[in-house]
Amino acid sequence: MHGAAIRGCIAACRRALRSVVLAELLASSRSRSGPRVCPAPVDAAMVAENLRGTIVSEQTRTASCRCGQLRATCAGEPVRVSVCHCLACQKRSGSPFSAQARWPDARVSVEGNSKTWTRIADSGHRVIYRFCPECGSTVSYTIDGWPGVTAVPLGAFADPVFPAPRFSVYEHRKHAWVAITGDGIEHSSTPSAERRPGRR
Repeated sequence: MHGAAIRGCIAACRRALRSVVLAELLASSRSRSGPRVCPAPVDAAMVAENLRGTIVSEQTRTASCRCGQLRATCAGEPVRVSVCHCLACQKRSGSPFSAQARWPDARVSVEGNSKTWTRIADSGHRVIYRFCPECGSTVSYTIDGWPGVTAVPLGAFADPVFPAPRFSVYEHRKHAWVAITGDGIEHSSTPSAERRPGRR
């Protein structure tokens, strides 16, 4: 979600919250026992001032290794969700394809003990994997061709409602019985070109 959209969402939530507070104050004043009296006027300006600076918490997701000691906490929505059918990703995931999401580096916080392993991808870019030394699960990785972003395997989130992929790459390595379905998916049979955060 872009900055403008986030600010719009926050503003809408503030307006909705302000309306709820005003309604509750009016209902409370009208339901008091005793003689009916005109409720004291609600100072909307005061309520607005109290609500000023209210921040709507953005979503965070936490991925972890199988033993749980290595975790990656990702703030906000990913800038890209994809599946990859290259042979290296098949070996890493133990599956016919891998699925991963990417966030800007500053939005990913990794905690716990980890080891790294480096390889050169088919595209010629260096890939650095961070994995748990205890259970061996990969929790994050970076690619030189994707500067400024960190990838996290979807399975590490253990979240069946995680956003669906929008990209399916290296499909010339795809198993014949595999089909990546859905509206608006970009299919590609060539290595990913160098990209920048926010580009898809």
